[in-house]
Amino acid sequence: MKTSIKRSSRFLPLCFLIAVIFMGFIGFSPDKLFAEEKSTIRTKASFFYHHSKFVVWPEDRFSERNLSINLCIFEEDPFGKELDLMIQSRTKRENFIEKASHLHKKLIIRRLVKIENKNDCHLLFIGASERKFFGKILKELNGSSVLTLSDQTEFIQSGGMVYLAHDQEKVRFEINLDLAQKAGLKISSKFLRLAKVVSLQASNRQ
Repeated sequence: MKTSIKRSSRFLPLCFLIAVIFMGFIGFSPDKLFAEEKSTIRTKASFFYHHSKFVVWPEDRFSERNLSINLCIFEEDPFGKELDLMIQSRTKRENFIEKASHLHKKLIIRRLVKIENKNDCHLLFIGASERKFFGKILKELNGSSVLTLSDQTEFIQSGGMVYLAHDQEKVRFEINLDLAQKAGLKISSKFLRLAKVVSLQASNRQ
């Protein structure tokens, strides 16, 4: 028994080497795969981050004491440190961003495990871990001015506003404009020129 275990252990490095050679032969590179995955994460984080520039919220969503725009991530965070790095970089350069309303609003990241107050967020990203609960989560946000986003294909059909899709190293997005407008959100025409506007009646998504 001991002899067979020793023989098996000697073959493990050889098997690993053969696997590496085979992956190289078919063009598979772990480093390349990791770089592509990191690039995808960075791109999605960038789109989520920049969405705040193309939306105007109702004035009652802000107060004189609090002019921050809260970028919320519900449960699973697919962005890793990328979103934090973008906020830090922006803060070092400018500290604040200027909105169409001419108010200076600071960007703040909030990671949530439950939604206690639906007005705590201005943008809310809901990832893959919650896909079975999209309908329930989005129903809790009814009557609020929260721009909801996800990278899951069924998100729009479940009552979400913006779907981020990654296709062949490019990120495209769809928006349920009816639903966003019903929530009191004004979406920039620049954003709409880049997005695919999905013609779904907001009343059917409640």
